[in-house]
Amino acid sequence: TGDNVFSPSGNMTVAQAITIAARIHSIFNSVQVDFTAAEGAAWYAPYVKYAEDNKFFEAVSFDSFDRNVKRWEMATLFGSVLPEKWFTAINTVGYIPDIAVDAPYKANILALYNAGILMGSDSYGTFKPDNDITRAEASAIINRIADKAQRIKGKLELNAALLSTADLAETGYY
Repeated sequence: TGDNVFSPSGNMTVAQAITIAARIHSIFNSVQVDFTAAEGAAWYAPYVKYAEDNKFFEAVSFDSFDRNVKRWEMATLFGSVLPEKWFTAINTVGYIPDIAVDAPYKANILALYNAGILMGSDSYGTFKPDNDITRAEASAIINRIADKAQRIKGKLELNAALLSTADLAETGYY
């Protein structure tokens, strides 16, 4: 965040999330990119252009690059930068307690849970999709995306008391 300070409890902005996603994508694809912003342009403009050119925004769109990025937005964005085969399932997660059955990003988040990149904030897999993501949380996600050895293999508990009838039917629990 400046002066060699990481600020792990600080929040990530949309621009910072896109920047990291663009760097991950370019490194994974061995693409040399000059991410220098043109004079007078926002520092993140080349990263946004790269993301647009590489279709990162098909699963998520942003109303501002300066605001904090939400957890679901960050996870969806990061899940879009590498090929599907990079996210091979090591877990069997079919339900996340705080993601609505009809949430448009549900499948993307489930893929990251199944790949061991995410496992939630408690034993039930609670994701807190609309919370801002911290720099430390983003760092953990980036680490698990980049290094498959760091992925989490596990099984979530089912808290039936928190589930609606539709949720129970979806999980096969009802």
